[in-house]
Amino acid sequence: MRKRFKFSCWSCSEIFELTLELKDESRYSKECGRCGVRCTIELKPDRSGRTPAMRTTQSEQEIDLEWETINFPEVINTQEPDLEPAPESDTDD
Repeated sequence: MRKRFKFSCWSCSEIFELTLELKDESRYSKECGRCGVRCTIELKPDRSGRTPAMRTTQSEQEIDLEWETINFPEVINTQEPDLEPAPESDTDD
């Protein structure tokens, strides 16, 4: 799944936007869209919400299915890059 995020650059403090592909890794290394400095981005969603999706019967057992709600802050703060770079992602805007 792809999602558009707003980030605050650790260096210039300007807000820039990127579209990221949400995968298993939660760390990305990207350039600030304003000043061009390298930023480490850590996505730490709030996974506290669950919504019932449906109830189904399978092999005489009732199964409740739920959707997990994943929430992110409106603006995500970036960090100065570590010595070891975070994995690159090929999805940029």
